[in-house]
Amino acid sequence: MQAKFPEEFVKAMDDPYNHRYPRAESYHDLAVRLEACIMELEREKNDVLIIAHETVLRCLYAYLFDRPDEEIPSIQIPRNYLIEIKPSAYGCREARLQIQWQQDSEEEDEEAGVVPSTATT
Repeated sequence: MQAKFPEEFVKAMDDPYNHRYPRAESYHDLAVRLEACIMELEREKNDVLIIAHETVLRCLYAYLFDRPDEEIPSIQIPRNYLIEIKPSAYGCREARLQIQWQQDSEEEDEEAGVVPSTATT
């Protein structure tokens, strides 16, 4: 990105929350678009599982934990974790559960010399 579009890259580094790449949306645009979804989440009484792009998760996380807009682009959302967020009287609480990927298991088996079983029918 930096080599192909150096001017856009500099603009994005100067203001990552408000910068809009050509034919794309900024974090601010996304946050505005998510407002209706957030209002629905606020009314929901049951558990909700959200699977989304990292930018969407950053915006939702920032809203739930009252983070300033400028922090949204740098919020770390690890790919191999399930993040449980529980509302409480004065904010939200978070718990993270690491997910073991099947690919990781297969690589560990190979490193340990485990031969995969093959089913025959």
